[in-house]
Amino acid sequence: MKKRAFLLAAPNVLVLGALALELGLRCENLLVYPAYLIACIVGLALALTGIVHGARSGRKGTLLAVLCTTTIAAYALVPAIWRWRESLELVLKRQGYLEVVELVRQGRIEADSRQLADVDAAHEYLMPCKKQIAIEEGDGGLAVIFFTSNAMFGEFAGYMYVENGRPPTTEQFRELRYLSPDQWTVVRRVDANWYYVIFSH
Repeated sequence: MKKRAFLLAAPNVLVLGALALELGLRCENLLVYPAYLIACIVGLALALTGIVHGARSGRKGTLLAVLCTTTIAAYALVPAIWRWRESLELVLKRQGYLEVVELVRQGRIEADSRQLADVDAAHEYLMPCKKQIAIEEGDGGLAVIFFTSNAMFGEFAGYMYVENGRPPTTEQFRELRYLSPDQWTVVRRVDANWYYVIFSH
């Protein structure tokens, strides 16, 4: 069996690497979604071809068949990798997040009418997409969302700091959820005063 047959697994390896890092998926990008879909379909088709080719090659093709099967199975691990990356992101950026919260308390960062506020230049590194946070102050105290991704139809994900430690309610940040204001898709407590939230339609 020719060595170049192992290239049948290459597209999946590349796509899995990009998916694991959420390259292009974290920010609004109309082109990356169909690109990932096409790449995944092509990669899976080539991997299936590799499995068939490896099986027909007998013992010499065993490694190719196993490799292609493994790349297909690895897609199931992508959500777990995303969860791990999310946890690591909070650990690495928590101190910076708290510095921004303190600036909000001091009035040095203020929200506009849409509840969005630009962060100062020293903390822009915290934002993978647009350099803004969401701020809400009410009876329950201060709440701040640090966006980790922004999708193309208004969906978003991020870490929400809540001063009172209580989970976000359906009343909070309505201006950010203009198409479906009564639903948070995900509200997951990750630490004291911190929740990971996702809003999608």
